[in-house]
Amino acid sequence: MTQRIGQAYGGDTANQPGDQSGGEVRVQAWFAYARGWNCVLRAKDSAVAERMAAFCEAVCKNDHVGYSQARRNTLRDAARKSGWDVAKITTPCDCDCSSLMAVCAEAAGVDMDGAYTSGNAPWTGNMAQKFAGTGAFEVLTEDKYLSGPDWLRRGDILVNAAYHTMMVLDDGAEALPEGFKVGDVLCYVPGGGVHFAPGDGAEPTCFREFSGPVYPARVVMTAPDTPRPYLVLMEAQTVCGWVAQESLTRQTAHTVVAGDSMWGIARKYGTTMEDIRAANGMKSVFDPIHPGDKLVVPVAASP
Repeated sequence: MTQRIGQAYGGDTANQPGDQSGGEVRVQAWFAYARGWNCVLRAKDSAVAERMAAFCEAVCKNDHVGYSQARRNTLRDAARKSGWDVAKITTPCDCDCSSLMAVCAEAAGVDMDGAYTSGNAPWTGNMAQKFAGTGAFEVLTEDKYLSGPDWLRRGDILVNAAYHTMMVLDDGAEALPEGFKVGDVLCYVPGGGVHFAPGDGAEPTCFREFSGPVYPARVVMTAPDTPRPYLVLMEAQTVCGWVAQESLTRQTAHTVVAGDSMWGIARKYGTTMEDIRAANGMKSVFDPIHPGDKLVVPVAASP
């Protein structure tokens, strides 16, 4: 599977705001950065990491956002004015590699105000300290995280303190939730998104009690065009989504009102934009929503 990264690295084409070349801020295949990396910044909350990655992808697709060190903080201003809805950013603005990461974190709900200095975003030389100072990130320096993509997770931020930073957009081959590995046998409750402990053989044992059928499943890697590990039901060989660590066993209805955003709705109910997207058959977490729309919202169940 080819992993992807998101980055602002295209140069200030024509010295004008916005992406003049279509490649100033972009998603591309993983590459080995010749100068190497000093650390990885990983969000402690996987939901924050997912929101960061989704926002980064959306920014990379919006050619109103370009690269400029001189105008590096204008993306933040535009994102705030848009209510963190990238699709609503229609006035040309800019970021650089490190200010993009800061805006992605803020869009995901991290309080980044203390990381800014007189309105200026952290830069590569201080972003590890500044991001860790929010309390929302851990700093990883083991060689396995710095030497290749296998141990990296969607939403991880790679940092070279002297030169560059970029975001990982797909999980690596080893980037399963803590305690899991490819080949593990799990329990699966259809439609539940329930996280179970690994079991032994074909009769795994779950660590919580749930009503309804429970099926053995095995963790496998995705096909080349899918970004995450998946489960395959062992008897029917049916592919189903990766089991999240949060239990999503009930749903509620939400009627969209003026001022609502996908991010705000997800935060209100303690779920993720991706779970709302999947529950409503939307193509993207950034599909427009309008007052009066009714959304099905998966809600985290109480332990």
